[in-house]
Amino acid sequence: MAPTGRRQFLGRAAVTLGSATLAPFAIAGCSDDDGNGSTATGGNTASSGAGTTGPHGTGGAADTSALPTTTAAPPAVRIDPEDPSTWRAQFALDDDAHFAAFTLAAHPRAVAEAVERHRRGLDEDTDGYLLEQGFELDQSVVGEAASYLDADPGELALT
Repeated sequence: MAPTGRRQFLGRAAVTLGSATLAPFAIAGCSDDDGNGSTATGGNTASSGAGTTGPHGTGGAADTSALPTTTAAPPAVRIDPEDPSTWRAQFALDDDAHFAAFTLAAHPRAVAEAVERHRRGLDEDTDGYLLEQGFELDQSVVGEAASYLDADPGELALT
């Protein structure tokens, strides 16, 4: 058997993830009731008094109220390279949503203020902020980690 290549692995992983994501929708349409009063086992529910309860304790059509609803694809919009709103329109996202690479957790005031300061800098000029602050911040982290580990900062690398 030949070794699995990178593309083949990624393709299989995507299919597996897609299957796992769609499984609840496929199962939601299954029931033991065929719609004419008889169950999948052949018994007539009207005369047997058994109802439509199947082997798993669910009867009739599956309750899909807890499943997420799907949204329609966004309308096709011509992309204007000079207008970022046309890029955003390519996605079915709430216009007020803000996506950032921060962990969602409650922080102490000092951390929340630092996060807000960095977020403001990233929002105003992402590239400029990273060029101006990135190296200094990385060195600060390495220095603190080295101090904590009682190591030389040159022995540590951020990955």
